[in-house]
Amino acid sequence: MRGDPSTAQHRHTDWGVLRLQGIFNTLDKAGQLVEQTIEQLYSEAAGKFLADRFVTGTCPKCKFEDARGDQCDSCGNLLNPTDLINPKCKLTGTTPVLRTTKHIFLDLPKLSPQLQAYITDTSNKGGWSNNCVQVTNSWMRDGLKVRCITRDLKWGTAVPRAGYEDKVFYVWFDAPIGYISITANYVSDWRAWWQNPDDVELVQFMGKDNVPFHTVIFPATLLGTGEKWTLMKNISVTEYLNYEGTMFSKSRGVGVFGDHAKETGIPVETWRYYLLANRPEQSDTDFKWSDLAAKNNNELLANLGNFINRGLSFVYTKFEGVVPSAHAEKGREAVQELGQQVGPLVDTYVAALEARKLKDGIRIAMAISSVGNKFFQDHKPWEALKADKELCGSYLAACMGLVALLSALVEPYMPSITTKVQQQLNVSAESLHLTDDFLKKSYDLSSILPPGHQINKPEVLFRNITDEEVEQLRNRYRGTQSERASASNAAAASSSTTSAQAVPSKQVKAGKQSKQHPKQQKAAPDANASAASTSSSASQAASHQSPASQPAVASSSASSSAAGGAPAANGQSPVKKEGKKKDGGGSGGSKKADDRPADISRVDLRVGVIKKAWRHPEADSLYVEEVEIGEEAPRQVVSGLVKYIPEAEMQMRRCVLVCNLKPANMRGVKSHAMVLAATSLDGLQVELVEPPVDSAPGDRVTVQGYEEEPDEQLNPKKKIFEQVTPDLKTSAMKLACYQGIPLSTSKGPCTVQSIMGGSIK
Repeated sequence: MRGDPSTAQHRHTDWGVLRLQGIFNTLDKAGQLVEQTIEQLYSEAAGKFLADRFVTGTCPKCKFEDARGDQCDSCGNLLNPTDLINPKCKLTGTTPVLRTTKHIFLDLPKLSPQLQAYITDTSNKGGWSNNCVQVTNSWMRDGLKVRCITRDLKWGTAVPRAGYEDKVFYVWFDAPIGYISITANYVSDWRAWWQNPDDVELVQFMGKDNVPFHTVIFPATLLGTGEKWTLMKNISVTEYLNYEGTMFSKSRGVGVFGDHAKETGIPVETWRYYLLANRPEQSDTDFKWSDLAAKNNNELLANLGNFINRGLSFVYTKFEGVVPSAHAEKGREAVQELGQQVGPLVDTYVAALEARKLKDGIRIAMAISSVGNKFFQDHKPWEALKADKELCGSYLAACMGLVALLSALVEPYMPSITTKVQQQLNVSAESLHLTDDFLKKSYDLSSILPPGHQINKPEVLFRNITDEEVEQLRNRYRGTQSERASASNAAAASSSTTSAQAVPSKQVKAGKQSKQHPKQQKAAPDANASAASTSSSASQAASHQSPASQPAVASSSASSSAAGGAPAANGQSPVKKEGKKKDGGGSGGSKKADDRPADISRVDLRVGVIKKAWRHPEADSLYVEEVEIGEEAPRQVVSGLVKYIPEAEMQMRRCVLVCNLKPANMRGVKSHAMVLAATSLDGLQVELVEPPVDSAPGDRVTVQGYEEEPDEQLNPKKKIFEQVTPDLKTSAMKLACYQGIPLSTSKGPCTVQSIMGGSIK
């Protein structure tokens, strides 16, 4: 159960107020409260006593200059505003003054013996983490002091005592009691939970900075009432999650927070997975945009999504969406071996969650997915299908059971993914709950889904996060919120100024722009082409082609050529010349081909052998290659691979070629195909996609479910290949895949040497 004690469910409901005030009154009657006059910071400019969060200054412990009035973000020590050196009012920027005021305190020294007994007993039985025990013991060891539980504020829960009409309860006395209020809003018999320590086990999760409030102050509050309460037994405490090498700070606006996460366009399941897989259970961890992308691309997309989509797609396309039967003999040994691998891992997963080791739990779930990927790859159901469909059925029955199991295992971490997978499996969530009986089936995976069960059409679960997206997000959330706001305002002001300066140009009469000198009009397209070439050269490492051969540039060139001229100098589209078009000539094939979806079936992929490769005479970054693909003569290909693969290693290399791109002129050398290569996430490594060793030059490379005949030539205007490449990735098993399904010849899948989760083009 989770809730926010500051919500209307607690502070703004009569019941919540009565519960809080009731506990206060019980403590008062039990003699656990004392009244003292203290000095507190007062802002003369604002005309009020300052809440802790409205005071900043230098920490007396570590000298951090931006400590808050209640806690130092640098050393983690809890503070009082009066402890700060050179305090400042955050509201006005002025220096506050000390004024005396009367407050109520919880008598922690009086409660210490009872509290220490609780801590000693429960920390052992509940298996408190080391960081939790250390923080708690440091409070007890140093000797407890009375703790102020009221504040001079207007907003909050009123203190039910005469003379305290202008005061409210302190948030860390108020908020934990809100847990009880929230429960009462869910169930009427709240006492069955909160006053039933014999039958109820209370587990709490928090960051280490909130530990003392839950292991010292809240238990002391409940113990002080003398009533029978359910006290916290188990607690899961995390260290700090930092942001790009510095500390998250909500008050200073450093980092990315919940409202920002929704704006990024990154799916919720990616956020949940990354934060839980990166959970700082033993030591501080660091949030990095590049790491978030790497975990999404390498682990979610290339591992979990790859296995689930491969299995579902195979059953949907090859078995008409019907889960096959597991044969009594055929494939039984392999399936049993898979169960003997998965079953113990599931047992370990359950033990991890019982011990509140959430990070270990999701790591184990992903390891189970990796086992599934390896099983699928080792037993090659696409080959088994051709030789023995019953054998293939045994493999697929086990894989479908493993997909169902994985959907249940990831539910605590990514419930949205569980919902999507179970919709594709066409099963109810109730049938896959992690009961003892269900968990036993992890040793016999083919027993999880019944033979003949109809699945729904598979869909891709995860998307790739690009390097460009990472850089944009890093820049977008750089610095503090105030700095980002200033930069945004400056950019808006600059844009406004630029727009104002540009207004006179709008007054130029239409048609005057066209009265340029003919030579100027003719020269403009060449300048545009040169600029495009320069821009493209900067990214040729990712595309492995020279600028002229990149699909986007080739498309632009093809468009201009088909139109009989280059783009007009004023940026408008050129007038298309009338002419008789040859059948299929540069159009990407027949009308029928153009009407098909833009998927991998449109692309003519073939096995090639690079007979020889040499440096391009006019471009230092390019190779010219002579590639055998089973035709009468080798094809000449130009690739931008000089930076990544030595010339000696390019000789006699097996490769996969895109053979139906429109030929492109690359710095005076015509390229008649494109070599497929994978690029690592950091862009530093590039490897050729290699076909199986037994494949012959010219063999077709296809993807299961996409075996239609490719276009004779891809129409550059339609940008078919550009639409296909975002779904070309390498998997965790180093397979070249389209939408998680391997690119394969009749001899097996295509692979790369080491790159996982990389892009292919």
